[in-house]
Amino acid sequence: MSATRLTESEFQKLATALRVREQAGESQAVLSTEFIELGKRLTGRECGECSLCCKVLDIDELSKPPGKWCQHCRPGTGGCGIYDTRPVTCRSFACFWLTSPRLSEAWKPSRARIVVHLKKDEDGPCHWDFIVDPSRPERWREQPYYGVIKQVAFNGLNVVDGIYFQTYVKTKRQSILVRPEKEVDVTGRYHVIGNDGDAWEWKVATFATQAAANRFIDATNEASAKLAPELPPIAQVMARLRPMVRS
Repeated sequence: MSATRLTESEFQKLATALRVREQAGESQAVLSTEFIELGKRLTGRECGECSLCCKVLDIDELSKPPGKWCQHCRPGTGGCGIYDTRPVTCRSFACFWLTSPRLSEAWKPSRARIVVHLKKDEDGPCHWDFIVDPSRPERWREQPYYGVIKQVAFNGLNVVDGIYFQTYVKTKRQSILVRPEKEVDVTGRYHVIGNDGDAWEWKVATFATQAAANRFIDATNEASAKLAPELPPIAQVMARLRPMVRS
């Protein structure tokens, strides 16, 4: 028997309780599993035959590279051969289509050939990952997907919903930073993004090393403080991220 559906307000209340437990130091894997179940009760959705995450994700614990089916997956049946003992990476992965009503049925991964995931790195801001099935590498450029991805990128960089984040399209071999006006391939590079007040014009600087990126940010902050000391450091609107796709 399926669990009782949640209203948006009920979901937010329970999700807030999970965040309190996270701040108290409770296991991230446990909390992620509970959050996924709450999301499914909100959307009324199930994975069904879909198992695309088992193909596109990089699962270190199983030595599985991105873009290759997991040896334990049963493609087309939506099943995992080691579900009860699956690794933390799998347990903590939250498919956004599965857990949020903000994405329509067109975004079900088995249909879209894109897996959507919100991630927080230890050394950077939140970022949206649109992870593309390598068998359909240009799928993200088709509608309705491309329009949504561009809108998400605009909202995140301009803090439309009160949260700053960056937006990436991930393919088997590329990490593409999405800006409102154009995309930038940042595969294998450290990068810094910022603007001079124009919501549509975002500049990207790429660097071979983290140290070079840090030097650039420090110099930019110093110059910004001299020009406009009353403003917060530009580092608050420029962020560095370690690429998620190996070069």
